[in-house]
Order: sequence, then C-alpha cells, then structure tokens
Amino acid sequence: MPPSRQTLNQRLQVLREVILPGSIVLGLVILVRLVGWLQIHEWMLFDQFSRVCPAQPHSASVVMVGIDETDLEQVGGYPVADRILAQALRILAEQKPSAIGLDLFRNLPIEPGHAELRQVLSTLPNLVGAEVILNANPALNVAPPPGLPPARVGFTDVVVDGDGKLRRALLASPTWAGELRYSLDLRLAQLHLATRGVAFRHGARSRDPIRFGDRVIPRFQPNAGGYIRADANGNQMLLNFCASGDMLPIVPLRDLLQKKFDSALIRDRVVIIGMTAASVKDVFFTDALRETILSQKSDTPVCFFLWLLCGTGAMVARGAKRFGALWGWIGHLVL
Repeated sequence: MPPSRQTLNQRLQVLREVILPGSIVLGLVILVRLVGWLQIHEWMLFDQFSRVCPAQPHSASVVMVGIDETDLEQVGGYPVADRILAQALRILAEQKPSAIGLDLFRNLPIEPGHAELRQVLSTLPNLVGAEVILNANPALNVAPPPGLPPARVGFTDVVVDGDGKLRRALLASPTWAGELRYSLDLRLAQLHLATRGVAFRHGARSRDPIRFGDRVIPRFQPNAGGYIRADANGNQMLLNFCASGDMLPIVPLRDLLQKKFDSALIRDRVVIIGMTAASVKDVFFTDALRETILSQKSDTPVCFFLWLLCGTGAMVARGAKRFGALWGWIGHLVL
C-alpha cells in the first residue's frame, strides 16, 4: 500500500528541516577542516584531552640527573666544567645503568678536565651524546662530543607545530647530506631494551618502520589526527602525553657527586644528564602536560626526553595505539 499524502508530507518535512540542514552543516565542517582552518582548534582540543586523559602507568625505568640553580652555584656556574662532568659519569657507571644520555653539548672543551672527560667517554659503551644536525645552515648545528662513534650519538632536533607547541617527536631523519641519523631518545631506548632482549630493527630509509621486537612504532602521517598536510618528513611519532603520568625521579647533580642517593634508583635504568636550571633558557612549550618541572606551560629538553622514553617504553610493552582523528571530530560535535 503506497504511503498516504500525510506520511509523504511528514517525510518531506523531516528532509527539509533536519536532514538537509544537517547535511549542509556537516559538509561545511568537513570542507573547513580539509582546508585547514580548524587545525589550531583541533590542536587545542588534543592538548585539553591530553591533560584530562587517565595517566598510563610507566615502568619507572628512567631517571634524571638534573643540574639546577643550586648545582650551578656549587660548581662555579654554567657551563659545568668537563672535570665535574667526568666525575659524575664515573659515579653513574659504578651503579651500572642500562644507558646514559648526555643531554649537554660538549663539542668544545670546557676546562679544566677536558682530557679526563674524553677518557671517560671512551670507556662507557652505553653512553649516548647529543648533537644538533638537521639544520640546513651548518652554522646552526652542534657537533657531538669528540671521539664518540655514530652509534653512540643522537640528535636533539625537535619538530614544533605552527603555534609553537610541541606535540610530535622526531625519531629518525636524513641529514642534508643524506645520512640517516637517530634521535637521542631512540638511541637510549635501543640500548635499554637491548638489555631486556628486545631487538631494534629499522630499514635503510628514515621512513621505514621502526620496530622493537614485534612492536612497530606508529609513524606520524601528514593528515594524522587534527593535522592537515603537515610536514611528516623523517620518522615522526605523535606524542602520547597520557603516558607521562607522574613526575619521574630526579637526582640533583650535587647529590650524585656526594653519593647521596639510592643506588637502586640508577641500576638497570636509563639515566639522562641535563639542565633543569631556570636560568638556562632552553625550553619547549606545551599545553598537553598536567605538570612540568618548570611550569604548567613549558619544560626543558631533558624532561621532554624523559617522558618520551617512558612513552616509548610503554608503547613497546603494551603495543602501539594510534591517535586518530576521533578526538577532533568529538570536539567539533561538542562545539
């Protein structure tokens, strides 16, 4: 039996008043999003969700040796002399950490003690030094500590979004000369997981999948999540700020030099040495963390590498999960 005129009128009314306007609004939202006009708003939603998402437990396998203002006063200011750094590294080596990350530039001698530092560096196979290598202008790059082989060097270059905030990590990238390089945090994760029998595998190109055992680190794509045609060169990872959880253990440099720390805090863990002093103005900005060492809006590079390592370790342990565009679409529906 064909529908009555009243039924047809009701269906046409629903089409005119509900389906058609809704389809137009949805189409406009999709069009505006594809153009990229909502990108910054989606980044802000990502930051907001990251602050309120349940914290994921980490394995407490990372600890920081932080150099703060009190340390600088006691050792004679910044930069810390090579002799002090050599002493700190020897004490750390006695505690048998799985890996040591030196997030301090040592491309030039900081006397006294440069020869002593070079000797210590040559005897620590699980130490990774820092470099800056990805700038097109060579004058903006910083060489690693002299004498370290390429396998014990990691870059500290970062990728910052258009609003100046940090949401992505660069794990591998070719240099302007075409050489494949790895980040400091990836080198440390490689050393640490190797002590637990987890093998690192990667191809000859930076874009090839990065594997730890049977886990694949999800590679950031140009249109991932709230991004539209983003620069995805190299091998990048969208950061999982939920994995940061609670603040990680920090041993001040002065306590390390005086051996006023629990050795169990160091043994079989990744240790990163870096600056936490507020007077050393090298910070990253983010709105996605509940708490940082310096403030709610910024953090130092060494802190960034700490919770990035925890997030990578958790990803390898539990399996990688992708951040899709779901949070962006939820935000549009709420707004």
